Amino acid sequence: MYASSKGVGGSDMGLGVGGWKSASETAISQSSMVASLPEKTTFLFLILLIAGGLVSALDGFPPPSTLSGTRFVVQTASVKSSFKAPMMRANGSPLSLKGGEPFDRKTFTAGSCLRDHIDIMKAIPGIYDAYAGPNRLEPKTIEAIMLAVNSVNSCPYCTGLHCELGRMAGLKDDTKKINEAKSSKELQKVTNDKMVSFARKFGEYNGRGACFEVEYQDLIKAVGKGKANAIKSLCWFLHWGSISGNTLLSFYRGRLTGNAKKGSNIIFEILFALYYTPLYLLITATTCILKILPANVPRVLSMGMGCVLATIASLKILPIAILGVVTSPFRKK
Repeated sequence: MYASSKGVGGSDMGLGVGGWKSASETAISQSSMVASLPEKTTFLFLILLIAGGLVSALDGFPPPSTLSGTRFVVQTASVKSSFKAPMMRANGSPLSLKGGEPFDRKTFTAGSCLRDHIDIMKAIPGIYDAYAGPNRLEPKTIEAIMLAVNSVNSCPYCTGLHCELGRMAGLKDDTKKINEAKSSKELQKVTNDKMVSFARKFGEYNGRGACFEVEYQDLIKAVGKGKANAIKSLCWFLHWGSISGNTLLSFYRGRLTGNAKKGSNIIFEILFALYYTPLYLLITATTCILKILPANVPRVLSMGMGCVLATIASLKILPIAILGVVTSPFRKK
């Protein structure tokens, strides 16, 4: 039978099975916890490396030298004088990883990550509206919109996931054609749908600027304000997914192989990878599971999967978006 005692203020004095803990034993215990921190950090970093390797291996990524580049929009003050051009360095050569391997896909910086997450947070209600609300769209249209944005951003994770979802929605061979379209004209050979054409423009303009606003107003005239907002929200959803995926790819296939993307920040990349790698492992696993499901599934199944994906994504988007709002007064505009 053990005695029970309280110290000053009624707090426990550290009674254990073998009796009272001495002050020296408590100090040793605390020092052991501090000593274990480097080991925990090393373990966490090893887990990150393994997880990243799994993501890369499961998706079968080609080496950076074989990755196709994307085209970016260079916008001037005048709508008419805006033009589209490859992302180039001052000397005219494509942006590349150190060592000369091309990697001109869009990736996040710390600033653009916070800024875009705020916009994506605002789009969350519209995403649900597109899947299951008053302005819901047909599953085929939703996946065509997603693939049209990805035809610009070229994220391999989004290619895998949305090509499978598009197949299940009934897009058939159009999934690949839309996803691999190199221009708006090439996309129009596959579909003349104004909603899908707008999605391509969203990708080219990154959802911002005078030229994009012209495209958006044209969409409102064509389909109405509510449906136009739902379409734009879907574009933000894919914008987030694709650029996040490319940022991870740049880290795992670039930074960790000694070919860091020029202008990238190692601290941001590590934090981003720690935060988002588990989600993209889940996306990769989901893509593998979807491969065994049939085409032309019932609409309610496509709608349900869309809402589940949006919910899981929102849980990751909201914390960074809130951080972006809090830090916005201290960041450069």
